[in-house]
Amino acid sequence: MGTPAHVDILCLSHLRWNFVFQRPQHLLTRFARRQRVFYVEEPVEDAAAGYLEISRDPSGVLVVVPHVPCGLDATARDREMRALVDSVVRSHQLTSFVLWYYTPMALAFTTHLRPAAIVYDCMDELSAFAGAPAGMLAAERALIATIP
Repeated sequence: MGTPAHVDILCLSHLRWNFVFQRPQHLLTRFARRQRVFYVEEPVEDAAAGYLEISRDPSGVLVVVPHVPCGLDATARDREMRALVDSVVRSHQLTSFVLWYYTPMALAFTTHLRPAAIVYDCMDELSAFAGAPAGMLAAERALIATIP
């Protein structure tokens, strides 16, 4: 399995990269041997203004931690995340990329992107988890509907 080396991967996940080495890390570290991989975590709500913390994992994966202001409502948070993800796309010149989702909630701030392909790697029934966001099932249906 593989994708051409000239196609980047922009992954959006609800998991922290350094929490536990599991499915996303297994797959994406392999892809990082041949192409650029950006792993965007859920935002940390601790900033006066939005910013990105980007580090390179020893595997080559670029781990992107968005920091957003505390107390934003869902609409404002999605607007902030859209701007931050757009800055990754722009500053790293992602022109041909796979948009790889581990959380359907990221669809709210990525619908405007034009990826070469979309992957929804659904490894858990996230809506069944305690504390799952309202609208998780609707977001999942909407994400699946975007995949040709």
